[in-house]
Amino acid sequence: MSEQPPGAAARDATSLRDLARTPELRALLIEHAGRGFRVQAILRGVLAIFVLLTVVLVPPANERLAALLVALAYCVWAVTVYLAVRVSAERVLRLNWIALIGDIVALALVTLTSAGADKVSWTGDLLLNGFFLVPVLAAVQLRVWVAVVVSTPALAVFVVCSIIARQAEAQPWSYVLLRVLALAGLSIGCVLLVRVQSSRVLAIGNTVTHRGALLADLLETESRERAQLSEDLHDGALQYILAARLDLDDLPPDTDTAVRARLSEALAEASGMLRSQVSQLTPAILDQAGLTAAVRRLVDDAADRGRFTVELDAAGWPAGPTPVDRLVYDCARELLANVVKHAHARLVRIILSRSSTIATLVVVDDGSGMVEGRTDTRLRAGHVGLATRRIRVEAAGGSLGVASVLGGGTTVTVSVPLG
Repeated sequence: MSEQPPGAAARDATSLRDLARTPELRALLIEHAGRGFRVQAILRGVLAIFVLLTVVLVPPANERLAALLVALAYCVWAVTVYLAVRVSAERVLRLNWIALIGDIVALALVTLTSAGADKVSWTGDLLLNGFFLVPVLAAVQLRVWVAVVVSTPALAVFVVCSIIARQAEAQPWSYVLLRVLALAGLSIGCVLLVRVQSSRVLAIGNTVTHRGALLADLLETESRERAQLSEDLHDGALQYILAARLDLDDLPPDTDTAVRARLSEALAEASGMLRSQVSQLTPAILDQAGLTAAVRRLVDDAADRGRFTVELDAAGWPAGPTPVDRLVYDCARELLANVVKHAHARLVRIILSRSSTIATLVVVDDGSGMVEGRTDTRLRAGHVGLATRRIRVEAAGGSLGVASVLGGGTTVTVSVPLG
């Protein structure tokens, strides 16, 4: 991990553009933008149907064919935009706001075409109500400037069309003014709503960024502490045990052979356990051969210590490193250690799988099972291993679930987003 001053990775973003510089957050922003624009496309469809039904059911006294053709063209436009937005391509989503200008133009054309009618028809007056949906269409996205750029010309066009419709339908000026004020208020409200939504997304994005930075610091600190502990064990306790094994040759010749054998076996077992712990604390194999090989070594060591059979299914884990390899490895080590100490299992099955977005670790044993409340009891007693792993997994945006298996045993499922 790169050396950075404290807090450098957690500097607050001041705009959505800043958030988009992070690949994972950029993907989320694009995903949610796609959802918003699909809602916009649906509302545009409602507006297009409203325009078409108005022209058909309340046709203008003059220019009926022209108004109908404009309404039909707008319906085709709405369908085309909807099909384009379904692609969810970043370029399409970025330029989708231009479709809102098309909405204003279509409404203006059909309204002006119908406004030439005499007092017999109320078509133009009805079509003016469609302008009230334009600011709402602009409010489903997160860019304030788009809401302003769309609402301002929509209000201006609405004023012009209202004046023309007033002349055709002899409406009082107070009626026109009040409707203009209503649309202006709605436009201002939609702009402010976009601003609030944008600030919320920005706050959530900064929270996620801070959480990621804290998790990275936690992993780095823990890695350094494990490396230091591994070095201390290797250079300290392990060397004393190895020296003691050599000193066995210096025992008096009349030492009981059985005693000598027990001492030799105990020291060999102790040195083997220490070597195993040193290897697990600093698993060079994780960086050199990948997660599957590192977990396989954990499995072999746990099977020897726990006297049970372990089946490892890593067919669903493609080759290549991921950002969560260390976290998944630590979870596997803790879960296997718990099985060795507490489960009294005969068979343990481990499944490693990975999709394009989620890494999953499943550990199933046929042991004594997890008694309800046992986790809390062990936590109060100072056994924080599993609880710490759950906190770290949840901090990474994942989940750690424990379930008892019918007939005995436990299933633990760890899911972590690859981002």
